[in-house]
Amino acid sequence: LPILERISFYRRGVNCFANLLVYFTMIKDLPLSRTRLDDWVSSFEENEEHLQAVIHRLRYLVVLGYEDIKENDLEVGGRTRKLITATLDRIEPALRSWPMRGGEPTHEEQAAFNLLKAITDVYFFGTGAGRTSDEPVFKTQAAQAAFLRDNAQLIRRITQFGTPYEVHHILELLEAMVPAEPMLCFDLICDALLRPSGIARYEHESLGATHFVQLVGRYLADYRGLFTDDIRRGRLIDSIEVFVEAGWPEARRLFQSLPELLS
Repeated sequence: LPILERISFYRRGVNCFANLLVYFTMIKDLPLSRTRLDDWVSSFEENEEHLQAVIHRLRYLVVLGYEDIKENDLEVGGRTRKLITATLDRIEPALRSWPMRGGEPTHEEQAAFNLLKAITDVYFFGTGAGRTSDEPVFKTQAAQAAFLRDNAQLIRRITQFGTPYEVHHILELLEAMVPAEPMLCFDLICDALLRPSGIARYEHESLGATHFVQLVGRYLADYRGLFTDDIRRGRLIDSIEVFVEAGWPEARRLFQSLPELLS
């Protein structure tokens, strides 16, 4: 920590000290290192580069405690979620202000959205959704289900304020885990599409319409029983209507065939 005060930062230095700070905070749970990280979060605009490097390293820790559990894994995973929560709490006002105000983002608002993208990447790449490797991060559906239950609220918050980038990558993550928790995944998918806020609308992306129609087709084929629930069936219809109103013909065709598919 004294060296941290004296060093002139450059990219390699930032990454090196981010590694050490994450280790001392998350693995060793040292209070002075925790205080330093908390200070960076509190002044995120001035410390964006440092926080970006810290958050990047969380992708290896956020998945701990669900499979092949080693000593201290559960505590490390919990501390990691706590830091992500604190960061989202701190940047949320800036994430809200830009869409409401319009125009060009302030430096603070841009920094907040940059950090939100970094947090999205923690989940997308940390869970293996963004990897090309054949070796899965989670080897069992039980591990996937436990991960989803622990992180559902954080995942929901990411999609509430994110751009189409965040929404698309979270949907890809959820799609990969549908067999483990089909009901929770569907609810989180609807939360992402029916969100009341955010800088942009995913339904205006052509890739978004195609992806969503495919997801719905999968649910209707494999998990049709979920939609005997009136609330969940209503949210399905509302989500499809979002893409219909955006003008996508594949969504309109799906909407028109829905009564037959749900019968």
